[in-house]
Formats: sequence, C-alpha cells, structure tokens
Amino acid sequence: MKIRRRLKRTAVADMTPMIDIIFQLVIFFMISSVFNTAPGIDIELPQGETSQTLEVTPLVITITSGENIFLNKENIPIEKLKTALKQYKENVDDKTDQVVLKGDKSISYGTFMEVMGILRSSGYNQINMITDTPRN
Repeated sequence: MKIRRRLKRTAVADMTPMIDIIFQLVIFFMISSVFNTAPGIDIELPQGETSQTLEVTPLVITITSGENIFLNKENIPIEKLKTALKQYKENVDDKTDQVVLKGDKSISYGTFMEVMGILRSSGYNQINMITDTPRN
C-alpha cells in the first residue's frame, strides 16, 4: 500500500499589481515635477525692485561676467554679433523684434550699452532686460 504525501501549500504573492502601482507613482511624480528651464549659462542677475512677467521670446542674448556674449546658447564675439543677428533674423519664421537681454551684474556698462546698440541697429526695438526679484 502506498501512502500519498500531501503537498505543502506555498503562499505566493502576485507582484504584478504592486509593480503597476509603483510605475504609476513614478509617472505621476515625473509629470508633476517642476523642471528648471533656464539655459545652462551661469550668470548672477542684478536685483530689480519692480518686475513684470513677459512672454518667452525665442531670442535671448546673455552677457556673462567674463564679457562673453551668447546668442541663445552659442558663444559669439561682439564683433560678429551684428552679422549673427542678421543671419538669425533671416532664418527664423517669426519676424518679431523682441529680444531678451540678460547680463551678469558685474559686466561693464560700456559692454551692455554696446550690445544694446547692436540690437537696435539690427532692428530689435523691444529689448526686455531680465533681473532677479528681491526675496523677502
């Protein structure tokens, strides 16, 4: 006579629902996170007492503390800025005359005014300057 042994039951938890929940949480936190959209050019903006929000324009001129000038994210010598602006205006579909000018607080006034003069002579009449708002 053969004696049958009973098989022991083993408890197995199904991991699929838990993986689905973790995946949904990861997606939720990725979507709800705020990402910094500032360009990678490191400058320290001057403080401004009054500020006003403005629409994002495709053209941003940045002047760093080392007097380097960037057209969007491309480093351009000041002597070639006017020709680069002319090429930019020809290649862009949006014919707006708006530009955002960002300058480090340690740049010289002469460099700032020279860049503003180049912008005006290139047909950019709406020059918006970016400042850092004071924190209370």
